[in-house]
Amino acid sequence: MKRLLIYSLLIAAQTPCLAAESTADFLKIGVGARAAGMGNAYTAVTDDVTAVYWNPAGLTGVANNEAGAMHSRLYDEANYDFAALALRNGNAVWAVSANYLSYSDLEGRDANRNRTGTFGASDLALNLSYANALAENLSAGFSVKYIRSTIEDASASGGAVDVGVKYKAGGRLTLGAAASNIGPKVKFISDSEPLPLTFALGAAYRATEKLLFAADYKTRPNDRDNEFALGLEYKMMSPLALRFGYNTKTASPYKSSKNSGIGVLDNLMGFAAGVGVSLGQLSVDYGFTPSGELGNTQKLSLSVKF
Repeated sequence: MKRLLIYSLLIAAQTPCLAAESTADFLKIGVGARAAGMGNAYTAVTDDVTAVYWNPAGLTGVANNEAGAMHSRLYDEANYDFAALALRNGNAVWAVSANYLSYSDLEGRDANRNRTGTFGASDLALNLSYANALAENLSAGFSVKYIRSTIEDASASGGAVDVGVKYKAGGRLTLGAAASNIGPKVKFISDSEPLPLTFALGAAYRATEKLLFAADYKTRPNDRDNEFALGLEYKMMSPLALRFGYNTKTASPYKSSKNSGIGVLDNLMGFAAGVGVSLGQLSVDYGFTPSGELGNTQKLSLSVKF
């Protein structure tokens, strides 16, 4: 009962009209406010430490060394945090990162729906990533990860692998492909369920030095879930960038039984927006995604190049 409650909260938060069939669903939550502002159309855009999540091949875009962190306030008082460090060694880039999802106290109930007090829950993923250039216009990378989910005094753990490639097809066009969460089923108490295996294809087109377009298609066979995203980034001036995006995963309408009305932000579900400021080696980014009555997702990221 407790496990069902927690995962139903997370699944509803990320995909309001979709019933997931995989476990460790926190692995579906994207990292980085820049990506969030572009509707998560990021598979081919990746050129920073967040590449460890979207496409590890994108780590080759890290010029020297880079450290980054993100904090996100999700629905139902859940917090999602990410931190990563990427270090270049010649043509190769190594990175370590962590994803952590934590919930506030959750209300427990027994089989008869009687209250049993509160309990805690959290999810953690630790990642080791590597990327290298295979040719002048082609790079590849992979990540190995340790995953652990905890609900009160019960826990489950497992491992998985991500792989990705990135290809510069021309002076303005970049293509990317990635497969994430490749691994065996994870057993929680007596149930074994698959990870949210994800296949992603992406394209990024830099129309001008200031204007970048991106598109992604993702499919999750274990969840029978498909997702399409579009993103745009416009650098208004040297330190400031504006971002907009649209994602079919967050576009599905949701109405509670308490209120059948549709508010202003309900009409914007699926859309995303963000802003970024770069000051020398320091970058600060903010991303916003309206999600109707479920609440709004806000992500704040900070990265430093050194």
